[in-house]
Amino acid sequence: MQLSKTQKIYLALGVIAVAAFVVDRVFLGSGSRGPAPARAAADTPGPAAAQPPPAPAPPLAVPRSDRPSLADRLDALAKDADVDVGRMRDAFVPPPSWIAVTKSPEPEVVEPSAAEKFAASHTLTAVLLAGKGGCAVVNGKVIQVGQEVDGFELVSLARECAVFQGGQERVELRLHLESGARE
Repeated sequence: MQLSKTQKIYLALGVIAVAAFVVDRVFLGSGSRGPAPARAAADTPGPAAAQPPPAPAPPLAVPRSDRPSLADRLDALAKDADVDVGRMRDAFVPPPSWIAVTKSPEPEVVEPSAAEKFAASHTLTAVLLAGKGGCAVVNGKVIQVGQEVDGFELVSLARECAVFQGGQERVELRLHLESGARE
């Protein structure tokens, strides 16, 4: 059986891991073999209950009260070097060159066309159809087909609308009927 290069590397790592485990257990062991025996609970009768609980393990890092804290040492270092800590830049704030300043685009102000202005400022309240012509009531004024209002000529009428033309622009005004006013 031929082993590939990758398989040989995995085999070598496995052998090293097993050897390290054996060395740790056999030569570097702390003297106790196997897991620690379980202790009896305090509420069970017997000699195990009379034993005092084990002392808590000492913390890994004991704070030393005879040395100044890190903050105190840094303050002393800043005083020795004549550094004005209040004027120092915060190291955790990115510089302005790293922050992309996005300016919101100015909204385009679109001037309404003459037709839009006409439609917004005029209200059709009645239509009278008669033969070839007729008339419409716009903003309280009676206008016959062919007459002009603010630069727009009334060109045609229908049952519920009036069509005005001003240059190349056409405007259609519709009746604003209240509910129940229709036949």
